[in-house]
Parts: sequence; C-alpha cells; structure tokens
Amino acid sequence: MPALFLIVFLGSVGADSATQPNHATKKGLSLIEAVRDTIQKQPNVLLQQQEVEVSKGALQMEAGEFDPALSSLFNYQTSEYAPTYWENRLYGIGNRSYTTTESSVKVEKKTRYGVSFGPSVDVNRTHGISDYMIPTSSNRTIVGFGLNVPLLKGRGEDATGAEEMAAAVNFEASKLDLEQTIAVSVLQTTVVYWKYLKAHMEVEILKNMEDDSRRNLENIKQLVKGDERPASDLDTFQADLADKISQRIAGEQNLFEARQNLGLSMGLAYEAIDDLPLPADSFPDPEDRERTPLKLAPEELFKEARNKRADYLAHKKREGAARILLVAAVNNLLPQLDIGGNVGYAGLQDGGEVDDYFKSLSNELTGANYSAGITLTFPFGNNEAEGLHLKRNSRLRKTIIRTRNLERKIRSGIVVAFQAMVRAARELKETRKSVNHYRTAVSNEQMKFGMGMASVLDVINIQNFLRNTMLSEVSKMNNYAAAVVNLRYQTGTLIITRGEGYRIEMEELISPPHVMGQKK
Repeated sequence: MPALFLIVFLGSVGADSATQPNHATKKGLSLIEAVRDTIQKQPNVLLQQQEVEVSKGALQMEAGEFDPALSSLFNYQTSEYAPTYWENRLYGIGNRSYTTTESSVKVEKKTRYGVSFGPSVDVNRTHGISDYMIPTSSNRTIVGFGLNVPLLKGRGEDATGAEEMAAAVNFEASKLDLEQTIAVSVLQTTVVYWKYLKAHMEVEILKNMEDDSRRNLENIKQLVKGDERPASDLDTFQADLADKISQRIAGEQNLFEARQNLGLSMGLAYEAIDDLPLPADSFPDPEDRERTPLKLAPEELFKEARNKRADYLAHKKREGAARILLVAAVNNLLPQLDIGGNVGYAGLQDGGEVDDYFKSLSNELTGANYSAGITLTFPFGNNEAEGLHLKRNSRLRKTIIRTRNLERKIRSGIVVAFQAMVRAARELKETRKSVNHYRTAVSNEQMKFGMGMASVLDVINIQNFLRNTMLSEVSKMNNYAAAVVNLRYQTGTLIITRGEGYRIEMEELISPPHVMGQKK
C-alpha cells in the first residue's frame, strides 16, 4: 500500500476573550503540526496500516486459487518376476525383470465460475523380457485436453469465487478501518491539544493573579509602614500570596501532564515529549459567524454520517462480505454433480533408445480419442455443509446486529455532541459577561479599599471571584473546542479521503460541520 500523504490547509482561529493570549504571534506547536505527527507516528495508525496489508495478502491468497497450475511427474521403477515351476521346467524360463519409466506434464486452470480445464501429456516406457526370453521395449504417449463443468455444487461465480469476492470486500473494509483509526487519533490529539492550551492559559492566569497578589502585599506593606493600615492586614495578604503560589505550582503540574498526554497522543518518542513547544493556535470562537452554520439539525447530520462515517461504512462492507459467503454456503449444500470430458490422441514407438522415448509423441498415432462422464457425490447427512451454512448465517446476523448497534450509537453520539456544542457556546457567552462584570467589580472594590470603604477580605474575595471566573472561561472555551471537533468526528466529516491519502484542513478541526446543500 502506498505511503499515506497528508495535505493540510492552515487557517487562523480568533477569539475576542480578554483572557485569550495571542499565541499566533509566538513560535510554538500548531494544531495542524500535532495532527500531522499523529498520522505519521501514532502506533494505532501504524498498526492498522499493517492490518490493511494483511487483508491485501489475504485477497492475493484467495486469487491464487485461480492461477494456472503446472504439475509434473517422473517415475522410474524396476520389478523382478519369478517364473512358475512349469514355466521353468517346460520352457526353461528364468527370472525376468521389467523396467517402467513414466513422465507426465499437466497444466490446469480453474475459472471463477467453477469450470476447470487444461492440457496434459503422459509418456510411458516399458522395458523387459518376453515369455520367449526376447528383450522388448515400447514407448507410449497420451496427449489430451480435459474439461470439468460442475452442474450443482460449485457452479457459478457466487459459489466458486465467493472467498475471493469476500476477501476483496474485507480489504476495502480494512482501508475504512484505517480511515476510522486516523479519525479517532486526530480527534484524541485535537482534544488533548486543547487541554494543553487550556493548561497553559490557566498557568498564565494564575501567574498574573500571583503577581497581582504580590503587588497587593507590597502596597499594603507601604500603607502599614505609613501607619495608614493596621499591621494585621499583612497576614491576610501574605496568606493570599501563599495560596496563589500554591495554585500556580499546581497549574504548572497540570501543564506538564498535558504536555505528556499530547506527546503520547501524537505518538512521539518519550525523549521528544519534553521538547514539545507551547501551543501556537487559539481556541475557536463560537461567535465567529463565518465558521458557525446558521442552521444545523442533528437529523441532517445523522444522514451525513451514514454516508461518511468510516466505521459505519466498514460495517456495511463486512455485512456484504458475509452475504457473499452465505450464498456460497447455500450452494455448498447441493450434491456434487460434475460433467467431464477429455479429447486427445495416443502414439506408440518401439525401441529402447533415448530418442524412441520422445518419438512416441508423433509415431503410430491412433487418431482422436475422447471420453465423457458424469460424477455424482452425495454425502449422507451432509453435516459439513450444513454446519458451514449455519456458521455463515450466524456471522451475517452478527454483522447486521453490530451495524444496527453502531447506527444507534452514532445517532446518539451526534445528538449529544450537538447539544454539548450548543450549550458550551451559551455557557461561554455568559461566562464572558461574568468576567467583564468582575473586572469592573475588582476596580471598584480597589477604589473603595483606598477610600476606607472596603476591607482587605473584600478586595481579596472579589479578586478570587475574578480569577475563578477567568479560569472558568478558559474551561468553557476548551469545552466548546472539544465539542466542535467531537461533532466533526461523530458526523464523519473530520478527515477527507483522497485516493490512498487523507486531507485535513484547519476548518475541519475548529468549525462545526456543514450538511450538503448548506451554505458555508
């Protein structure tokens, strides 16, 4: 199978959030780069590529049944013959020996319709001593062309070529399995990439909050030094700074774990994971009208998924292969009734020389010889054929059950992913409003604190509310991005197949799917 290729079209992702850092201006790891490495290095993808090769080999093996086969034989045999008592007593005949040399060449071709045919050549030499003690040698050649036609069992392509046809269908199904494995791997890498970005943004927020807490402590120290605030306020600000440092350390651990998870999802070697740069892309924005369809319905997406989900199409392929094998099993229940024939000629040459052996091909020809016959094989009980039919019928039912179960899961998965995307967008919108209000509230509380109208705890609490809301905003952005790519996966629109390769565009990773007939 040709090596996989990947055509990518880079796209930018914008966000209006005040907490969204401008990663696009920094050198880092882009989502497309992470996806590209996943397809090239992820062990699950590489293993499934080998499964495709296994299926290809199985197809080639089944096709080999219909290759012309050349068979040859050479046999040399010597036999001793002892005379009877009266042969020796009356005629003086002693021990005699016979030498037989036999060689044959046969070519047979079996067609996918069950008919088999081919030419054959048999040359035999017999050398010995006659009853009258006279040495004799005779060479005989038979040239023929045989034909065998099944009338019941084994008749037709559905019976004889079923294994090859089923192997061809299974080969196509294995390529769909590869596409599905790539889609799952791309989904997992994209989700983990967003988690990596989320962890990074959380660390940035926690660092900023730590810096704010440190500045607050320095400011309160100055106020205490000028006798403008009581010294007891220091403990509260010092405790707040220690808490912020602790949270920042925990955030850095989350970032470290997120980097490890991304490296594993991409299939990187362990030594290369620590060298992964920070994310370069930003979260997709649900308020971007160019990427958000004006109208989207789960039922329309399900219809799209039935035509594009690789795992569903692979199940349908295997269902077709099971039907092919079942038809062959039904034919196998019939008795074997074949009609066969052979036409050819025979030649004869006396003599024990080497060239006499081959002269029999053209000397003393007997003219056209022919034979015809009918062969009937009727197994009583027919347990083997009945068992095969039962086995293949059950396999077909199992594939149908699996297909229907997957269809049920796909329909549910689309509804869940669609609702998750819609609700994540709504949550993000409201959380952004909360962030803006808390920013204003923090500014007001600091002014009130300076005027002596607010306590230390009032300032710290409102800052903590802002921090938690900003972290929540990042979490909501991550949820929306993950919901979008999951909806793409559920509908089978995450990757696009191009021959033996796959195309993945940035738009497929950051925007909801568009159904057929819908304007982009």
